Amino acid sequence: MPSTGRKPKPIDPDAPPPAAVFGRTLRERRLTEGFTQTTLGQRAGCSAQHISGLELAKVCPTQRCAAAIDAALSAEGALLKLLPAAVCERVLAARARAEGRSATLDGVGPIDRRTLLEAGAAAALPAALTLGSSAAPTQAREVDPALPGHWTRLLNLLGRHDELVGPVRC
Repeated sequence: MPSTGRKPKPIDPDAPPPAAVFGRTLRERRLTEGFTQTTLGQRAGCSAQHISGLELAKVCPTQRCAAAIDAALSAEGALLKLLPAAVCERVLAARARAEGRSATLDGVGPIDRRTLLEAGAAAALPAALTLGSSAAPTQAREVDPALPGHWTRLLNLLGRHDELVGPVRC
């Protein structure tokens, strides 16, 4: 075990078991080899922060990353054998989060930010344009006086959505 560096943080107790097993195995092999996270990261071609995230089961390894780390630790495929379960667990967790984001807000069925913004943009356009007509507005500077209120309500709805299910990255 290297004599330098801080005491390792505990693995996230809420981490899914496959990710925790991968992280624990990675840490044990790294310490057995006497590598710091920085040294292993340099040998495997990734950052020390990424190695830390893997060990703590905060991030999911990719095939390429796991293969590079396995080779750097001379693990002879031990880490690669743990990879499918960790990736599968991550996919299932992502699916569950996506289902949670499709909650109903104020009687509106499953909807995402992009759909809400598209609906707001469509509401802002003159009816002639939304029906496929090539007619342009009579004056470019005319603005429906109700438009700011519509956008304010849309932004409030997005804010409530974020409070309920967290921000969604598109």
